Amino acid sequence: MKHHIVKTILLAGLLLFAVTDRASAQFSVGIKVAGNAVSLDDFYDFSGGFDLGVFFRVGKKVYFQPEANYSFRSTDFRHIVGEFQENYRMRQHFLDLPMLLGCHFVNMKNFKMNFLIGPRVAILINNDLREVASVSDMASQMQWGGQVGLGFDIWRFTLDGRYDIAADKTSTNSGKARIQNMFVVSLGFKFIK
Repeated sequence: MKHHIVKTILLAGLLLFAVTDRASAQFSVGIKVAGNAVSLDDFYDFSGGFDLGVFFRVGKKVYFQPEANYSFRSTDFRHIVGEFQENYRMRQHFLDLPMLLGCHFVNMKNFKMNFLIGPRVAILINNDLREVASVSDMASQMQWGGQVGLGFDIWRFTLDGRYDIAADKTSTNSGKARIQNMFVVSLGFKFIK
């Protein structure tokens, strides 16, 4: 089923690439750095992390923006067994692959405001909390989800704020399903504009 989803996403991306401002397509390539704040439902407050990556943009007013990011996420939670409770911090490293559709709703020469939305898949590279079996089960090898956000382009710089929600629920030792929520604020620079 997930392979079908990936094929559908790739096909949609190719179609969007072919259709988006085809006659006079604008192509951009850049790098970005981001801070992220992650929470597992009601476990604790948000914990911090960061992203480093590259992005590509094809299109003018409406554009397709695939990204490849290294993402470090840190999540605080409680592990409860009977009457005993321990606090843990799980550190995870992901290859994060958002495939976003953007639209400039303010479109001036050196200033743009845009809306971003799209699916993303995150591939787990490393999870440093393995001693608690029910917790390591929480970190599946692939996480599916989506992102929605607003951004600004000022000259060659980009500033985006996004909300990311995982589509996959993860189980915990209490049997409850949890959803990983994440806020991401990124600063990018377009080398090719």
